[in-house]
Amino acid sequence: MAASFQPEYSYARVLGSVARLRLGSRAAALARLGRVSEVWKTLFEEPAPALPERLLVGAAERKLESEALRDFMSLAGQISKHEDFFKALLRKAEFGYVKRLLVALAAGEADSPEASAFVVRPSVLASFYPDRARMFAHRRFSWLAEPEHRDMALTKNRIDRQYFEELWKVVSRLPGALKGNLPRVIRKEAELENVIWALRLRRYYGMRSEEIEGLLLDLRGVDAAKAAVDALQRRPDSKPDWAGWKFEGLLNDSGKSGEEWHLDVRHVEVEARKRIFSDLVQAMHMELGSFVPLYTYFRIKEYETAAVFGVLEGVHLEAPADEIAAFAAQLTGAYA
Repeated sequence: MAASFQPEYSYARVLGSVARLRLGSRAAALARLGRVSEVWKTLFEEPAPALPERLLVGAAERKLESEALRDFMSLAGQISKHEDFFKALLRKAEFGYVKRLLVALAAGEADSPEASAFVVRPSVLASFYPDRARMFAHRRFSWLAEPEHRDMALTKNRIDRQYFEELWKVVSRLPGALKGNLPRVIRKEAELENVIWALRLRRYYGMRSEEIEGLLLDLRGVDAAKAAVDALQRRPDSKPDWAGWKFEGLLNDSGKSGEEWHLDVRHVEVEARKRIFSDLVQAMHMELGSFVPLYTYFRIKEYETAAVFGVLEGVHLEAPADEIAAFAAQLTGAYA
């Protein structure tokens, strides 16, 4: 099936699809609409269904997820149904659904959350909800079969790591021409995600370095955790202590003269996600004969969907339009 891949045609379609994304200022314009029903009408060019606003937000998010998957499948063509790399990539929807199932279980909700249509046959059996053991009987999620006693955020962290690590295994088996720079692109993402996680776990959970290191992404054959582990050795109240750190450019400024500096973890996270997005945009135009343009499109589409999710939540919570717009720009700074 890989032999039927037409790289130039695929790249041209990627460029056309990216031009239509609701990124940056387009997402910000949605924030000024004021009501979720108006956002729905603008997004989907149809009247919103008669649902309470909270349920309408959920319905819009599921519809956006389904549209994103449909658009990607249309772009990638038949190869996305048969190539293991795309199957691993498209399993992202299932991993997201597993998180929603766990949240519903923790909240004691009577019914399982509604799922978007899965492109790849799922490994989770939601029909057995709330029987945890039967839902997660498949080996992919068997570690979730027993109730978790850790913080939900740490469980979600492990789910995210599992997705990346499964994807990395498949990438390592791709032929060189199709693989292209995918390992470099994914490694950079993993490095920055590890930095975000390490700093957040230290700042908000008070965890020690040795505890955090076991919660970082581990990609076979590369060290994607080095920058994160290095960051944990540096003092969060001393700007000079960060000189020479690999991602020093992500740090917040020193502030006003005489003002005490302290590491702003939220600032680092925002800048790291901007960096990931910018790297994806650059990588999209390289190695056109490989799967890189399709992979970067998939990830950019995820950023777009996350930005619009944020707009929907913000409008529902009646947050100031400027704050909602700023959130969208933070996620998609390169296109703001």
